[in-house]
Amino acid sequence: MSRIATQEGIDIRARWQSKRASWRACIGRVAVYLLVSVWVVPAGADGLCERLQDFEPDSLPGLLGEYDLIGRVPGSAEAYVGRLHIGSGEQGYRLRRTLDGERTEGSAWVEYCSADRYPVLVLSLDTPRGPLLGRCFFRTNGDNYYLLSCYTRYRDGGDLEGLEAMFQLPGAA
Repeated sequence: MSRIATQEGIDIRARWQSKRASWRACIGRVAVYLLVSVWVVPAGADGLCERLQDFEPDSLPGLLGEYDLIGRVPGSAEAYVGRLHIGSGEQGYRLRRTLDGERTEGSAWVEYCSADRYPVLVLSLDTPRGPLLGRCFFRTNGDNYYLLSCYTRYRDGGDLEGLEAMFQLPGAA
């Protein structure tokens, strides 16, 4: 009887070690896959957002119009206030931003991101400091006017980010 119990103990231990080895191999394959995907796929939203080929100005109803804006210069504590006009263009939206009487122009378009396809306004403004790029997220207030929160950076500014908040003015188109 003791010999049978010993034999069963060895069989149980061998089966357990075999399962443990297969789990280790599975975990090893997953770890290799994750490491390869981190090296091969760049970080960020690139590839996760899609710009539609056909521009539809009414894809975000009510977006066109005048906005008050407040912002912070990328990589600086310098703040500014001004006005932004969003109008319709041929390939996307036309932007006209006025800060301290100085006018800059640019363009914007909508990209749909992630599996949920939430809209993001991507903007590019020609400023005296160089092209200013931004990604803006939408929400509306209780009266259905747009509020935009944007992360901005200069094209040659590296990773230094700034912020802009835009508040749509009622009745101004």
